[in-house]
Amino acid sequence: MLRLRRSLAHPRISLCARLQSTSSLKPSQTFITTPIFYVNAAPHIGHVHSAVLADALSRWFKVKRHDVLFTTGTDEHGLKVQEAAEKSGNTDYKAFCDDVSSRFNAVFDEANVDCSRFIRTSDEDHHEAVAAFWRTIRDNGHIYLGDHESWYCKSDESFLTEMQVEDRADAHGRVLKVSKESGHPVEMLREENYKFRLSSFQDRLLQWLDENPDVIVPKSRYNEVRAAVTGGLRDLSVSRLSEKIQWAIKVPDDDKHCVYVWLDALTNYLTSAGYPGDVDCAWPADYHIVGKDILKFHAIYWPAFLMAAGLPLPKKVVAHAHWTVGNVKMSKSLGNVVDPHEMLSKYGSDFVRFFLLREGVLTNDGDFNAETLEDRVNSELADTLGNLVSRSTGKSVLVKGIVPKRPQLDRLTAEDNELVAKGQALAAKVEQLFDTPDFARGLEEIVFFLHDVNRYFTIMEPWVLSKTLKNSEDVTSEEYKATKERLDTVLYLAIDAARISAILLQPVVPIAATKILDYLAVPENKRSLAEATLLCDDERVMGGVLSNSKSFVTFPKVHKKRVSN
Repeated sequence: MLRLRRSLAHPRISLCARLQSTSSLKPSQTFITTPIFYVNAAPHIGHVHSAVLADALSRWFKVKRHDVLFTTGTDEHGLKVQEAAEKSGNTDYKAFCDDVSSRFNAVFDEANVDCSRFIRTSDEDHHEAVAAFWRTIRDNGHIYLGDHESWYCKSDESFLTEMQVEDRADAHGRVLKVSKESGHPVEMLREENYKFRLSSFQDRLLQWLDENPDVIVPKSRYNEVRAAVTGGLRDLSVSRLSEKIQWAIKVPDDDKHCVYVWLDALTNYLTSAGYPGDVDCAWPADYHIVGKDILKFHAIYWPAFLMAAGLPLPKKVVAHAHWTVGNVKMSKSLGNVVDPHEMLSKYGSDFVRFFLLREGVLTNDGDFNAETLEDRVNSELADTLGNLVSRSTGKSVLVKGIVPKRPQLDRLTAEDNELVAKGQALAAKVEQLFDTPDFARGLEEIVFFLHDVNRYFTIMEPWVLSKTLKNSEDVTSEEYKATKERLDTVLYLAIDAARISAILLQPVVPIAATKILDYLAVPENKRSLAEATLLCDDERVMGGVLSNSKSFVTFPKVHKKRVSN
């Protein structure tokens, strides 16, 4: 069933109000956003990746006991949407947007994306926020009316300079003007527009970048943005004539013009924070998750707009790479577009989420491949954590599903202490990487640790120790006691390693992680980062008896079923 997400029909509770009603266990709040997705076409795997990355980050901060505001949604205005609706035979633009927006909502639901608000730029409160934001910038003297002439890319909804376009031959040999960055066709636009004094913010933007060298990740994207700002900024057109675009928000106090779609879209982050009311509890955003293709809008235009309005700037802009298929860019004409609904239906949300976050590094484009997905989940989930839980809680070694008591530290062997050291260092390593957010490397650390635990378990041979206990008539009472103590220590460390791994994996594979923690009888209030350490000081982190002593399968292996890309 599709979850109902908070929208205009469901008045949202302000973050301030939620924080006031939150216990002292959650003293911090974090605001995380995805870009809002354009409704001129159906959602694809890249959209799901953005949403899953932000959702994993949101869930991660909940593991850290932060109160989180996490927003995603759809960008519904502009000429591209208007033309897409008309092409589909629907001149009711709102109805067209309702349909496509619901498809984004549905696929995010399939991917287990749990947002605080699914915002739409057609929402009434967003229209109010855009009007207030425009008036503030205008009244501060940063918007003026003038004649505008420049190249305009309809596909990218972007104005371009002469240096940003080039001649390129199409498939029929015709030479067209296109955007150097995207390759999409451009046209010369000449009309009266409202313009934003972007050029006057060049020095302030450079100062912001220099004082905050980690504000844009990865570093290569930061360098790109800084180079673009250093190269000079021209004033930006922030309106179009209403006679040319019917489906847009009108410029306040001047119906002859409508608001530039990117100024409209970017304001969604303020809308979700409660703007133009009290935004102090939510703003600024802690993380803007965006694709690399829209970085300039979020790292140049957006900070300049906020400066013009006298508002704080976002703390971090994360620009992730894109996805290819067979190292070729996805394209409808090539027939290689990955259908996220099909993938989620066949593999389930946990497996798709794990693959996207494990393979989707920030710096380089990921290659979507069903065989790689299957190999990843088999070798790094089923063969590691799934195998560990199964081996350490099996009936052949764990009698009646009773988890042994926490071992005495002075009774641990050198091998035990080596494993404990790794288990006690893991959370800090993962925290540093997930905070970046570099989930690929963070997951790698967890997988490395699980391999170490499984090796330890194999070397310790608890099944041999268990067999010795069953043949107790062949051993002395002292030997029995020593063997029982050794078996209990090995089992406890293995099960405890599974516990902390499941805690750390909650943001990525929430369904399976919850299943494991429930099975190990870990109390719901003991599943935070504070408890994610081997031999945690709090002995109440794990129940004494497994919740279900029957055969338990966490990650069933994927049997090489193929999905056409």
